[in-house]
Amino acid sequence: MSILFVTSIQMRIRAALHGKQPEPLKPFDANNLGLHALPCHLNDYLELVEFTGRAIRGDKTGAIPITCGTLLQRLDIDLDSWMELTEGFEYQFCYLAGRLHSLQHCRQTDGMHRIRGSGNAKRLLGA
Repeated sequence: MSILFVTSIQMRIRAALHGKQPEPLKPFDANNLGLHALPCHLNDYLELVEFTGRAIRGDKTGAIPITCGTLLQRLDIDLDSWMELTEGFEYQFCYLAGRLHSLQHCRQTDGMHRIRGSGNAKRLLGA
């Protein structure tokens, strides 16, 4: 019998790709210093995890090898697109954000008729 562990970073990345917040985890809110949110942005957290993973000794579980590409490379997201996306996020999407297939899935699941931001999803995040 094998036990499969899912880390919080895995939960956050999977949820973010679908434009969602993982239910059991606290959301990020750089402006809110209360107990109900983490006082930073998701991008800051991903950068910290990436840095930590590369700093851990290579013979330990969870280490990110030097030969492994950056997080954006592994997610297949172009740096220029990522910068455009994060610098004007509120203008790129409306209520949902993510790759086009995720937006289409949400539309079908939630019974929506139209997806605002689908062109930006294709242009900035690829197929």
